[in-house]
Amino acid sequence: MNRFVEHQMLMTFKEFWADCHRRFKKYSNPKEDCANLPNVLVGRHEDWHFLCNHYMSRAFQEQSPTNKAARQKLPYNHSSGSKSFLQRQ
Repeated sequence: MNRFVEHQMLMTFKEFWADCHRRFKKYSNPKEDCANLPNVLVGRHEDWHFLCNHYMSRAFQEQSPTNKAARQKLPYNHSSGSKSFLQRQ
């Protein structure tokens, strides 16, 4: 049961970060986006500014396209168990 809870917490956290990043990418001007908090972070300005600074950092800007290109080069579809991801949809 502990493994299940840890997995759920990890997946929730990853989804939260992905949602925040999608929200950040909506605006063409990063400064404008940092001024508009997402609904899940209302009242938590420091957390949103931390994420904005992370997304604007040089390390993230260099890592993001590299990871995206590597992900597109995978020769196989994602699988989970005996069925591929596409078969489960």
